Order: sequence, then C-alpha cells, then structure tokens
Amino acid sequence: MAPIERWYKKWDLLEEDSADSEKERKLQRTELEQVTYLPQDIVASLNQERNPERHEALLALNSFVAELHNPPRTTPARQQHLLRFLSQSLRGLQEGGELERIVWQVHAVLHHPEVSHRKLEECAGACALLAETAPVDPRLTSTILSSSRDRIHEFSAASLARTCWSAASLVKSSNNSEAALLLEKGLRCAEGKLADFVPEDVSLLAWACVAQPDRASNFFEKLQAVARAVPETDNAPQADCDNALEGLEGLSADARDASVGCGMHLEPEDLMRSPRPMAFPRDTQFVPVD
Repeated sequence: MAPIERWYKKWDLLEEDSADSEKERKLQRTELEQVTYLPQDIVASLNQERNPERHEALLALNSFVAELHNPPRTTPARQQHLLRFLSQSLRGLQEGGELERIVWQVHAVLHHPEVSHRKLEECAGACALLAETAPVDPRLTSTILSSSRDRIHEFSAASLARTCWSAASLVKSSNNSEAALLLEKGLRCAEGKLADFVPEDVSLLAWACVAQPDRASNFFEKLQAVARAVPETDNAPQADCDNALEGLEGLSADARDASVGCGMHLEPEDLMRSPRPMAFPRDTQFVPVD
C-alpha cells in the first residue's frame, strides 16, 4: 500500500458513484431523511417545497449544515457521504442564481463560530478522498478550501497535518489552485507548531511537502529534527517517520525542476491576504424555503 494511502486507510473510501439512476437517488434521499436530525420548522419548510430539484438541494444543504454542528468525528466518512449527495443535488439547479446561493450559504456556515475547525478538516479530507472516484463539485471544493485557509490559524497541530495532506492530495490529483494556496499557508503555519507534532503528524506533513518541492528543503530539515525528538507511538513508529522523511529526501533535482511553472508557488502577498468578511446564516443556522 502506498505510504499516503497507508496513513488514511482508516478513512474508508465510498464506492464509486453509481447514483445516476433515479432509484438510487431516492434511496439516498430516504437514508438522509432517516438519519439526519433537522429542526421541525426546517422539516416543515422543506415539505412545502414542490420543486423536486430544489427540495433535494435544500435537504442536502441542511443535512450538511446539521453535520457541521455535530461533534468532530474520527474520520471524514460522514462528510464524504453528505458532500457527494450535495454535489449531485447541485446538478439540478439553475446556474447564476440558486446554485450560487447554496454555495454562498456553505461558505457562510463554514465561517460560523460554532462550527469547529475540525469539521473543516473533515470536509477537506472528504474532498481529497473523493477526488479519484466521485469528485466533489468544484465550487464546493473551492469554498471548503478557501474557508479552511481563512481559518487556518485556528487549526491544531493534528488538524494542520491532515489538512495539509488533503490539500497536497488535491494538488497532486487536479493541480487545484485553492488547494495550493491552502497547502502553502498551512505549511507556513505548521512551522510555528513543530513542537506540537507527533510522529503521525510529521509523516503526513512530510508527504504533503512532496507537493511543494520548491519549499521542501528548509521545512524538511525542521521536520527531521522533530521526527528524531518525538517518542514512538503504536500508530506511527519511528520507522514510518523515517520512511516518510527518506521519501522527501529522495526528491530528485529533475522533480524539483518539473514543479516550476505549475502554479505551485505563490507570492506571500497573495498567500497571506486577510480573510474574507465572514457572513453568518440565519439564527436557526439552517436554510428554510423562502
């Protein structure tokens, strides 16, 4: 198993997207309605929506919002399920109005102070893990990544390591520009938390550095020092850290040269720009039918 896959083997990937049939879409909606708690006023509001596409989109959006206000989970499996459903529901909406409104509402709730930064970590992880089999709608992905960048200074050391891994994975799979922004800002923040990282975090950061070879050298030396200083754990033996470190040390000059011009390096003034003004959802934190 590839090293990056090994670190995230506990994050079960979903089956390939086969929800094109109306039958499966109905089953998926039914499952969400059964397992997701929504306030009664929102349920009543949704039941008033007669347009099936809008009903599906609002159900998916409110289910996603409800999960964001739940306690953090060990893996992003639940976010994988909800983001896949939300992405599918956007296909039935009109461009230029309804769709953009829902994306903006996602942006707003991701900035809500009651939403833990760990939920953004889960969302970024879900986007990365779905990239190969059922990519999240690019507008949702960009919103999740930019919101994570806006709040990156809130992230713990563990969340930083996982989020950098997720961003690096998206850079590698699709050369996503928002992921590149998030990764570079995340690595800058990680330099200030080096003393807080455990071996598993160090390994994730080392693999994330592979997507930023132009910045890898200096940061990598600091990672090496941390890897030598922290104690072994059952989840991430020192040997695994050594393997990750050797993997980055083995980057050839050709690989470094190939990264030039790929949009991976960003100027500090672009990277560290001030966060966007934060917008907040309604008092209920859910989105009723107008």
